Amino acid sequence: MIFKLLKKYPQNFLKRSFFIILFIYFSALVVEIFFIFSKKELAYNPRVKFDLSKSSLFFFEPNSKSIYGKEKNYWRYVKKYNFLPISGYPNKEVLFCNEDDGWISYKTDSLGFRNDDNLWKVKNFSFLIGDSFVQGACVKDKDTLSSILTKKGESNYLNLGSSGNNPIHYQRILDIFLKPMLTNNKIPRPKELIIIFYENDFEANILNQTKKLIGNSPINSNYFYSELDKKWKLSKNAENFFKDQIKYGVYKRKSNYISYLNLFLRKLKNTLFLRTTLKQIKGESNMKIDSHVKNYDEALLTVKKAIYYCKELDCKINIVYIPSKSSLKKTKKNSLDSYYEATYFKNNLNILIANKKIINFIDLSKELIYKKEAYQYFAKNGFHFSQIGYEKLANKIKQALKELSN
Repeated sequence: MIFKLLKKYPQNFLKRSFFIILFIYFSALVVEIFFIFSKKELAYNPRVKFDLSKSSLFFFEPNSKSIYGKEKNYWRYVKKYNFLPISGYPNKEVLFCNEDDGWISYKTDSLGFRNDDNLWKVKNFSFLIGDSFVQGACVKDKDTLSSILTKKGESNYLNLGSSGNNPIHYQRILDIFLKPMLTNNKIPRPKELIIIFYENDFEANILNQTKKLIGNSPINSNYFYSELDKKWKLSKNAENFFKDQIKYGVYKRKSNYISYLNLFLRKLKNTLFLRTTLKQIKGESNMKIDSHVKNYDEALLTVKKAIYYCKELDCKINIVYIPSKSSLKKTKKNSLDSYYEATYFKNNLNILIANKKIINFIDLSKELIYKKEAYQYFAKNGFHFSQIGYEKLANKIKQALKELSN
């Protein structure tokens, strides 16, 4: 019957079908755009103004150590040099991210972290360990956690955070910087040690992938303390690793305009393919957290290492847990997951910290989940902390440090 109609009215039928499909698509596109703007998924900030004096300069991405997709080449070099970096490219301008304050850029220190390089020469210092929250994602240098704590305290806080790091990286950071201090008294020792865990630090799939890709590669020899220069340095092997990253394009260089264009094209592609609308139909959220596939062992092992080293080196420890922004809504299932996740983690920590006066635990899920004012602590156009959020976290840490001192 349909074929007979097609033969009888081929042109009219095809034209009508084409316009009907076109009408349905554009109707869906309107719905897509509504979802995007209502959920503020477009990461464009109308206050962003590109600095024309910097538009011709190239910036480096903070790192390329993602375990997925196009960054697979990165892991090829990890195996080639038997070296797992714990930070980004050293001594380079980095174009970081854009959430509320426009595009944030900074210069890395000689080890690839977000510090003034002179801080590595001071004797009164403390270590901050974590992922992009510690790194100071999408805020200016003065608003990072390390900067705020340095202003508030009696110690210089060295930022050892890097995007994409997880508890396996945290353990390696502890081994790199603290283990040599046990046998070498000439290496300055930290006054405090602060380790910050974010919700995705317990995701088993990420931890398993990291362990599978890095194996048991030794890396301590690639970071060493130079008694001559009185600072930490990279080995020649590590320097060659980073040079290869640049040579073969794993660490990408990009200008402000190119980054903005890439972001626009990516959002445009997602819009044209109705990604958000399809997610709503399927009932999918932007951030999937499977509460049944968690791995707390690596995080707890990190804490055990910290306790062992700080007992020997006489330093105080603060362990911090940060829930995700998506867990703040009562309607989200993972808000309960996040709350009980922190409780489960804290229960296990209680076993470790029993009768130990050098360690404290700060559970921010109690401060944030189900609290109306909690949203002000996160960026409006992203999932990291806002300036207010980093300030609040710094205050909680300083309060906990005072409790440890009493």
